[in-house]
Amino acid sequence: MDRNHGIGRFAGELQKLLPDLVGYQARRRPWHPLDPAFLGAALWKQRPRLFFSPGYNSPAGWPKPFVFTLHDLNHLCVRDNSNVVKRAYYKHVIRPACHRAAFVLTCPNTRSGRSAHGLGSRKRSHQRRKRVGAPFSPAGRKYEPGYAYLLYVGSRKPHKNLPRLLEAYSLSGVRREVRLFLPEAQTSKYQGRSNG
Repeated sequence: MDRNHGIGRFAGELQKLLPDLVGYQARRRPWHPLDPAFLGAALWKQRPRLFFSPGYNSPAGWPKPFVFTLHDLNHLCVRDNSNVVKRAYYKHVIRPACHRAAFVLTCPNTRSGRSAHGLGSRKRSHQRRKRVGAPFSPAGRKYEPGYAYLLYVGSRKPHKNLPRLLEAYSLSGVRREVRLFLPEAQTSKYQGRSNG
């Protein structure tokens, strides 16, 4: 999960803070439908004292303590990012994992936090605080294009709700004074609509 996205960044930052963590290298993508079974089997071989997943991956059939992170429930709450398989994964993997886990880390004030409280013990659900990493400090060269702007830094996946941002920007009435900047590195069907 050490990629340049939300869960990957979270995993990388944790590895920096906790250098004694031993990384687990899977030979498949973490969203493989059988990942929980493969992960559980791998843990039976390695037998760690505690398994921690920075993402939604939880080991099936693993009786020892584990901790996993429930970042959001977009696969249930966002129609464009939901399907029968994702809802079944939530029902048959995520929900039982919330009951079995030693701890479930969630984001404060999100559906994932409220859901984890309802699915498992309140004592075992811990809300982690989001913080800005060192690469995002205000020190450094400023981008000054000569006009006021708003910068959107999220991905363009459906659960980020970019159409709603564009709608709010359009309705705000600030389009003449403030431009909305969406970096071109992230291409999608919404590209080209950033200036109204």
